[in-house]
Amino acid sequence: MKTHYRSLQARLLLPMLALLLLVGPISGGLLYRYHRSQVENALLTQGALLNDAIVLAAESTHDPIELRRFVMAMGASRNIREIVVVGGTPLQVIATTQLEWDGQVLERLPEEDVREDLMRVLQSGKAWHAFDQEGGKAFDYSAPFIFSQVNPHGGPPIPTRGAIMIHIDTTQTSAAIQQSILTILGTAGGVAVLLLAAGYVLLLRRVIRPSRHIVEVIREQQDSNVPWRTGMQEADEIGYIGKALDTLLDEMQERQQALAQARNAAEAANQAKSAFLANMSHEIRTPMNAVLGFTRLLEDTSLTPEQRDYLRAVSTSGESLLALINDILDYSKIEAGHMDFEHIDFDSRLPFEDAIEVMASKAEEKHLQLVGLISPGLPPRLQGDPGRLRQVVINLLGNAIKFTDQGQVVLRVEVQLLNAERCMLQFTVTDSGIGMSEDTLAKLFKPFSQADASTTRRFGGTGLGLSICQRIIQGMGGKITVSSQPGQGSTFTISLPLTIATQTTTPPSSTASLSGKRVLVVDDNPLNVELLRLTLDNWGMQVTTTHDPQSVLPLLQGSEHTFELAILDQQMPSLDGLGLAQLIRKMPHPPLLVLLTSLATKGQSQDIREAGFDGYLTKPFRASQLAELLQVVLGSGHGTTLHTKHTLAEQRQASRPTLLLAEDNVVNQRLVTLLLEKLGYRVDVVDNGRKAVSAASMGNYPLILMDCQMPELDGLEATRQIRAQGLSMPIIALTANAFESDRLDCLNAGMNDFLTKPVRAELLATTLDNWLQSAELKTSR
Repeated sequence: MKTHYRSLQARLLLPMLALLLLVGPISGGLLYRYHRSQVENALLTQGALLNDAIVLAAESTHDPIELRRFVMAMGASRNIREIVVVGGTPLQVIATTQLEWDGQVLERLPEEDVREDLMRVLQSGKAWHAFDQEGGKAFDYSAPFIFSQVNPHGGPPIPTRGAIMIHIDTTQTSAAIQQSILTILGTAGGVAVLLLAAGYVLLLRRVIRPSRHIVEVIREQQDSNVPWRTGMQEADEIGYIGKALDTLLDEMQERQQALAQARNAAEAANQAKSAFLANMSHEIRTPMNAVLGFTRLLEDTSLTPEQRDYLRAVSTSGESLLALINDILDYSKIEAGHMDFEHIDFDSRLPFEDAIEVMASKAEEKHLQLVGLISPGLPPRLQGDPGRLRQVVINLLGNAIKFTDQGQVVLRVEVQLLNAERCMLQFTVTDSGIGMSEDTLAKLFKPFSQADASTTRRFGGTGLGLSICQRIIQGMGGKITVSSQPGQGSTFTISLPLTIATQTTTPPSSTASLSGKRVLVVDDNPLNVELLRLTLDNWGMQVTTTHDPQSVLPLLQGSEHTFELAILDQQMPSLDGLGLAQLIRKMPHPPLLVLLTSLATKGQSQDIREAGFDGYLTKPFRASQLAELLQVVLGSGHGTTLHTKHTLAEQRQASRPTLLLAEDNVVNQRLVTLLLEKLGYRVDVVDNGRKAVSAASMGNYPLILMDCQMPELDGLEATRQIRAQGLSMPIIALTANAFESDRLDCLNAGMNDFLTKPVRAELLATTLDNWLQSAELKTSR
């Protein structure tokens, strides 16, 4: 909560003024009561004195006439309004200043209040006094008395009971007393104001100004790097505080200098560490690129079973070492706060299809079903970091495959549109593996932790993968959750908000020729059926599905409309896909047949061709691959050619262009050239950046693969010079530098994409296809 700042001067002055304002009414009330009390006492004294004088006069003379004269003389005073003396039997006025009342019987007096006052005193036998009801302007004093009256028969005086009432005007007495009080009050008030002013000046000099000086020093110290000090001595508590503040500021300055030195040293150490990691990454990845690359090429040659086992061990060990290097580099970048994310347009299906394709071989090794269910409602293109997204999906699929011995691993991708510009991408990775306990889930995303110690020994790994995934997803504004039970598998769920791209930079796959075609899908796995139905429905095909291969022949024979195409799974209970195809081929008008299989073995093409199939794909497959295959099969009809992913690739390779490779390492030159030639490309090779600039300016290359560290002219500067010539062909970095800063340096230099060594043939092929298609689209426009 923010506190409103008020100065100490205001905090002290305002209460003092408030106290003065409060003391005024209270003093006024007290003075009023004191003034009234003094007036009452003075009038009471005057009334008592007059009463005693009249009684004395009545006792000293027994002549009523003399008493009347005396009363008249007393009534002549300025503040005496009237005097009434009553007595005798019956009670009557025997002396008064009001001549018209003289001799009147008391009960017949015209003034009722006078009559009542005198009767009250006579009845009570006690003196009585009070202010009248005219606002205190008059004071009534009444008292009983006994005096001797002349005996008309000549005998001794007769004792007579009577009463005296004196009506006194209070104006003069009140004014005199008020003047006296005001004089005293003025004197006291002046002294109080002087004392208050003196106290305030003393407070200002001894407390407020020193405190204000301390505050000013603190503010100046906060707002500038110039050292400020109070310079105060320990003369009092305020001086002690100022002295302590100076000492504290001196210590803070020393600490800041020490921290600055430590920070500079830490930054230098961090830069040295980053440079060391970057250099080690480059030095390790360069030979690893050759080891893994040539290992994959060697796997495609004729080998004995024993040699293939040895080669698989080399490949597995190399992949493990590469994964370890990647995890350590990513974690070091996260800890250093250097994990940056790009925001570019990308094909929404590509990161998921790439991940499935990369992990397909690992799933196949463990005889697991790897299924990718991507919602047709996914926007064609999104904005974000596809590389980081693909990294997370690969890590989750890799963990799912690692911890699953039998069953399946399912990637499901769905989307929820938030508005016309934003969507919530949600994907889950579900496996049927060992599962996790509650204790394991609690520490799952902590660095360097796995399920337990035995897991580390059995399955290997650094324990960094999920921690890195969580940091990446959180860095992109999303969240990752997990649900699991021991022995029942696990499900990881990622929710990621992304922006829908408004421009299309790559041409979408054309599936118009598939619309309206009737197709029968036969697969015993409900997830595969769901995947095919979603995909084929999205292309406008009329889909019929069945899980039972025994029901296919009756379905084909009894259908009102003939099926133009049947897609069969290979592994099904009671009747596999090959046997079912042979039975379908014996029908009078069989549909075209396509086989989907998870068993990719050498020599299986012959068995599939003999069973009567027109085409086949190995699982998992991309939607674009299936669409291309179905279009070719439907366009070719029944024949002797078996259409596969490889025959389609050969058709595309027939028109593949010549690419330029800039690479100074001879081994990597040979490896990348073999990979590109295997993909159907022709390659021109240069060994430094200067030659790359010259070749790019003279040759008509649609795409350049550029190493970053080369002699004479590095890849970054070579790219800048190529762009300076106005050349816009895609340039893809192919480098052993794997840091995020390296990727940003490449993009800032003018490169279009970034591939790290050792490069995977699948990822290289996908990247080249995407950028060459994009370049063709721009050329056609």
